[in-house]
Amino acid sequence: MREAPQSDIAARARARLIPLYATLELTHRCNLACVHCLLEGHSGEELSTTEAKEVIDQLAEAGTLELVLTGGEALLRPDFFDLAAHARERHLAVTLLTNGTLIDRRAADALKELRPLGVHLSLYGVTGAVHEAVTGTPRSFERTLAGIHLLLEWGLRVQINSLAMRQNVKEIPLLDHFCRERRLPLNLAPSLFPTIKGSLKPYAYLLEDADLEGHLAWEEASGRRGGGLEGVCNAGFCNVAVSPLGEVFPCNALRLLAGNVRAEPLGLIWQGSPVFRWLRRLTLEDFEVCASCSLLSLCPRCPGQTLGKGKSILYPSSQACKVAKYRELFYREP
Repeated sequence: MREAPQSDIAARARARLIPLYATLELTHRCNLACVHCLLEGHSGEELSTTEAKEVIDQLAEAGTLELVLTGGEALLRPDFFDLAAHARERHLAVTLLTNGTLIDRRAADALKELRPLGVHLSLYGVTGAVHEAVTGTPRSFERTLAGIHLLLEWGLRVQINSLAMRQNVKEIPLLDHFCRERRLPLNLAPSLFPTIKGSLKPYAYLLEDADLEGHLAWEEASGRRGGGLEGVCNAGFCNVAVSPLGEVFPCNALRLLAGNVRAEPLGLIWQGSPVFRWLRRLTLEDFEVCASCSLLSLCPRCPGQTLGKGKSILYPSSQACKVAKYRELFYREP
């Protein structure tokens, strides 16, 4: 099998099955109503402060280096800064994923004191009309922009996360310009995912063929060429995710339930769960259609994309296949 490209530290962690990168979803509550959100019909009792700290402790003991704190909207947790400070005390590098609307001067002060690895904010356009067509929330654009400007003023490392969808594809080049002017990294994800209950509702916002072709042509012309995964991804090898309810998954995008930290320690789940054991036995050849595809190096396939409607992760992703075919048109030498 062809292995996925790895940094040296990630490759070593993968070989030794160390959960180097962890995502802790602190809440599924959010103050926005994004049309593509995968957190459909969320309910249940969130991890308490004590329980969340125990998860952080167990991750530190297992060898985690970077902890991503997210939601929902993580800043809705009253104990967010207590939990983030605890993670820093355990020598974890902390990254916050947020929509930015709750970042005021007090929050910016607290984040600066925390010294996070980075703060990643979701921004879907450069106008309120486009951004709020995605978030479904009036004034969310100006509040997110205010949060970005505060974080930059306070000297924090900021990254913009976005998606190319029907509502915003025409503003993606302008968003790229916005980020370049401010020297901000732009993580432009190529895919949408089913909801946590398996609904394909977010797929209604996938780009139509003409827009996808135009977007990928811009991607190539602007130096934002995307790559593909040529092996089995790191989910369950050196990546792990924990939900607000204590559920353990290989990745927050690959929601195969491996266990619950309320029932057994995270380390036992990581080492012994049948889900993790099965994932670790997979090779590229198990993905029969994908393994023989000539476009594999151009394909942004994520196994989490195929979980909707009960499909196996071994199936191809139709949206990834389409992206790979268009990329071939623009990336291949004439």
